[in-house]
Amino acid sequence: MARMCGGIGEEMKPTEKVHSMIAEFREEIEQKTGKNFAEFEALKFASQLVAGTNYFIKIKVGPSECIHVRLYEALPHTHEPVKLNAILEGRKIEDAIDYF
Repeated sequence: MARMCGGIGEEMKPTEKVHSMIAEFREEIEQKTGKNFAEFEALKFASQLVAGTNYFIKIKVGPSECIHVRLYEALPHTHEPVKLNAILEGRKIEDAIDYF
């Protein structure tokens, strides 16, 4: 399927970069949700090219529960760190990744 300019790409298996990013943000995600997750495993992700890249990541946090997080990576020349922009709680493993 062709990718629409500015749209979210297809869901893919997480890359090493995605695994590394969620490990880096786990503590912040747990603080913002007020939860300590026994499980924390990236299952899928999708990306969106904007003035940088939005990463929409589905993370398994329980036997059948997921959260979706949106991380933003600015363009390299800005030298800005990756930022946690949003968390969507109460998702199920079968839920598709959509913009939020």
